[in-house]
Amino acid sequence: MSGADMHPVALSMSYVYAVGRTGAVLESALSGRAGLHGGSLRAVRAGDLVALVSSVPHDAFDTDGLRAQTEDIKRLEVLARTHHAVVEAAYGTATVLPMRLATVYLDDERVADMLCERAAEFAALLIRLEGHVELGVKVYADPQEAAKTGAAVSEPVASGPGRAYLQQRRAQRHHRTRAAGGR
Repeated sequence: MSGADMHPVALSMSYVYAVGRTGAVLESALSGRAGLHGGSLRAVRAGDLVALVSSVPHDAFDTDGLRAQTEDIKRLEVLARTHHAVVEAAYGTATVLPMRLATVYLDDERVADMLCERAAEFAALLIRLEGHVELGVKVYADPQEAAKTGAAVSEPVASGPGRAYLQQRRAQRHHRTRAAGGR
């Protein structure tokens, strides 16, 4: 057996979207939904916890593939939107903990190991969040009035791909507004 045969490269990896408690309610969020790259969603269980997972291509989510995705704004947008859609569907039916964007493990066994290792932490967070709702607030301002009062917003330097993505989206929105005659 050659060295290459001893450690074959897996064709796919396990992408984790969210963690919750086992049960039919959360698993119903998986029904008919696709994850990244069209992969079917599935539940990986360990004790009382379940991770919402889909298979993703190894070459697209290994170190180099993931770097390429986060540096390409269009690919990063697809990644972020799909991740969010799965998490949103899950928390529409149950209390879940969203995982960070691009949380990838070599296989489902490693996902189950992670659930076991972090069981106490996840259980405490799920208890804390049970019965709570996340709300978002949007504030709209007249750009001309804001300019008159000298209200300027400085953008912090991006410290990660998610923040860089959001800053780029803000810049795109700003340029569209200016092109349309706004300030």
